[in-house]
Amino acid sequence: MSVINSNIVAGLAQNALVKNERAMNTAMEQLSTGKRINSAADDAAGMAISSKMSNQIRGLDQAVRNTMDAVSMIQVADGAAGSIENMLQRMRELAVQASSDTNTTDDVAAINAEFTGLRTAIDNVADTTQWNGGNLIDGTQSAATFQIGANNSQSMTVDLGNLKLNAFAAGTAGTAVITTSTTEIGNMTSVQFGAVTVNSSGLLAATDTTTLTAALNADSGFAQRYTAVATNATTVTVTEKPGFETAAGPVFSSQGTTGATTNVITTGVVSTLGLGANLSGLEVTSASVLTTLDNALRAVNIQRGEYGAGINRLEYTADNLANASTNTQSARSRIEDADYAKATTELARTQIIQQAGTAMLAQANQSAQGVMALLQG
Repeated sequence: MSVINSNIVAGLAQNALVKNERAMNTAMEQLSTGKRINSAADDAAGMAISSKMSNQIRGLDQAVRNTMDAVSMIQVADGAAGSIENMLQRMRELAVQASSDTNTTDDVAAINAEFTGLRTAIDNVADTTQWNGGNLIDGTQSAATFQIGANNSQSMTVDLGNLKLNAFAAGTAGTAVITTSTTEIGNMTSVQFGAVTVNSSGLLAATDTTTLTAALNADSGFAQRYTAVATNATTVTVTEKPGFETAAGPVFSSQGTTGATTNVITTGVVSTLGLGANLSGLEVTSASVLTTLDNALRAVNIQRGEYGAGINRLEYTADNLANASTNTQSARSRIEDADYAKATTELARTQIIQQAGTAMLAQANQSAQGVMALLQG
C-alpha cells in the first residue's frame, strides 16, 4: 500500500536513531568522565554502594592521618621523657660523685647546684612539652584518645603519663577490691578502672570471680596497668602494676544488667603513688638518693615502654588502615569506573549505527516519492 500521510518506515528509523543517540551519549559521557556511573539512572544500586564505599575510604584515609599524627604526638612525649631520663642519669652520676669523701664541702655544694638545677629542669620539660598547644607529660594527657578508624568506637587510648617531680611521690601501690555477689558478677557488662574500660563478652559469661578474673586479665588495656586475682568466691583483688600507680588508687566502677536493673559495684580504695621517689625536695646529699633516683628512672622507663607500645600499635594500625583503604578503592573502582575498552567499542558501534540510521531515514523519506509517478501517469 502506497501512502504519504504516515511514513512508518521513517518513524521506525527515527526512533532507532533516538535510542542509538542515547546509547552513544552514555558511552561518550563514560569516556569523558572515566566513570561508568554518572547518575542514579545509570545504576541506582551501584551508586548507593559506591557512595558508601567513598564514605568509608575517606574515613579510612583520615584515620591514617590521625594515626600518624598520634605517632608524632607520642614521639614528642617520648623525646621529652628521654631528656628527663638523661637528666636523671646525670643526677645519679652526680650523687655517686658527691658521696665520696674526696670532695670538699665546696665541691659538694657545687655538685648540688647542678643537681638541683637538673631537678628544676625536669619540671620545666614536663610543663613545656606540648603538641598542638596542649601539654603532654604533666598528667593532662593521662587518657589521650585517638580516632584510628572510619567509624564510631574505633579509637585507642594511650596514657602519656605525668613526669613532673611531684608525680614521683613515695607511697605504696594502690589496691582495689571488688566484693560482690555471684549474681552481680554474672551480669557485668563492663568494668572501668580510671581511664581503662573493659567491655568484654567474657564478662557476661563470668558466673564466678575466677572467670571474671580471666576476662579482666585477658583485656590488653587492663592487663597493661593492673593485675586481677580472685581471692575468694565473691572477691576479686585488683592491684596497680609498678609505674602505673596513681594518687587516687585504681578507683573503679562495674556496670551490669539484670533485666532493666543496672548494678553499680563498690568503688576502689584510695592509695598514694608507689614509686618511692620523692624528687620534689631531693638534694644530692639526701638519704637514699641513689635508690630514689633508681626508682624514678624505673618509672620513666616504664612510661617510655608504654610510649613504644603505643607507637607500635599505631603504626601497625596505620598499615592496616592503608591496606583497607586500597582494597576498598579497588572494590569501588569495579563498581563505578568505566571500562575504556568496552566504552570505546560501544562508542564506535553507536557511531556506525548513527550513520547507517541517518542514511536509512533519508531512504525512507525518498520512498514516498514513488507516489508522484502514479500521479503523473
